[in-house]
Amino acid sequence: MFEKPGGEWNHINRGVYWEGYGEYDKAAACYSRALRTDPHHVAANRRMGMVLYRLGRFGDALEHLDMALEPDPGNADILLGRGRVLEKLRRYVEALECLGRIGPDHPDHMEALTVAASCQSGLGRHGEAIATLDGILATKPGDADVLYVKSRILGRMGRASESISCLNDAIAADSARSDLLYEKGRRLTQEGKHEDAIVWYTQALEKNPKNAQALVAKAWTLDLAGFSTKDVFPYLDEALKINPANTEALMTQGLICDRKGLFQKAVECFDRVLEAHPGHVRALYSKGVSLYSMKKTGAARFFCQSALLREPDNVMALCTMVWLLDHEAEYEEALKHCNRALEINPGYVYAISYRARILMSLKRYEESLKYYDMALDLDPNNRRAQYHRERVMEKIAGKKKKSLFGAFR
Repeated sequence: MFEKPGGEWNHINRGVYWEGYGEYDKAAACYSRALRTDPHHVAANRRMGMVLYRLGRFGDALEHLDMALEPDPGNADILLGRGRVLEKLRRYVEALECLGRIGPDHPDHMEALTVAASCQSGLGRHGEAIATLDGILATKPGDADVLYVKSRILGRMGRASESISCLNDAIAADSARSDLLYEKGRRLTQEGKHEDAIVWYTQALEKNPKNAQALVAKAWTLDLAGFSTKDVFPYLDEALKINPANTEALMTQGLICDRKGLFQKAVECFDRVLEAHPGHVRALYSKGVSLYSMKKTGAARFFCQSALLREPDNVMALCTMVWLLDHEAEYEEALKHCNRALEINPGYVYAISYRARILMSLKRYEESLKYYDMALDLDPNNRRAQYHRERVMEKIAGKKKKSLFGAFR
């Protein structure tokens, strides 16, 4: 397939995007498209090399890194990547020569020394390797990557108890680092920076694949970004393997199932939450929504009311009841719940917009228009409010036209 010249960076940037999500196969496909146009593109070859390294395709990775290194033989980032690949290929002498070209002032010099120590051990120079690693640990105590390599080398030397102790320290350090990375992602999520957050969640899981919080957070963010359930659910399934009663994982899975129309599966997820936490308000009203979609109106109302009995001022529970009553055409009752939600949170756009919708259903068009305007002032990009506002304007215009026609009869 012919690629338009000059478009390499579009593919490279897309590849970087997929790397942030930990989707290395998709990233490799993007870099491959860039390289069809320019097989010697340095950035595309470098990134392709490191992605293939992550995928365990070390021979292919080396070819791309060699290509990237040709025009810039002293590039420390490429040298480090090449050294890592050569170490995996057990070409230790070449790896050491490559890593030795990375100067002590480079930010990744310690990482290069760690890989070099692994190569020294691969050549049987275990004592020299341990000395190299101890030198790094004197500067960076508790570095997990260094501890993993040291544990492996101690094992080769027959120093089993020291190896196990070192391994335990490495696992503890990785777990702590994973938690910190997750927290960075969580803060970015709270700021609405979801693409940035996913990078940190991915890194957290690389450090500790069993970080349940990061697994659920990544699943939720992938779903938000429009990924399919086959991409999202494996993270939730893994979190539930770690803890079958993980409330956040079950709630996330249930809400996704409900949105995808898998209502029975959604109910099963919410039931598992309620088995452990019978008063879990969100699970109660969420189950009510799924049951209503299954045309089990009485049961749906029961669970929505149960949520409100436990937390009468829960705005989400109130708005869920508004949604149910609106669908049942019980507009006056729905309006009461909507008004209550707005007493608690006057700036809640969903409740404001829903009040406008109910007023439209009650043919109180001027009042409805007022609330749609209020909703759009707070959220100008609210397409649903924009659409229904137009319908209200049409109703008002039709009403005026009818009134004017009647006056001239």
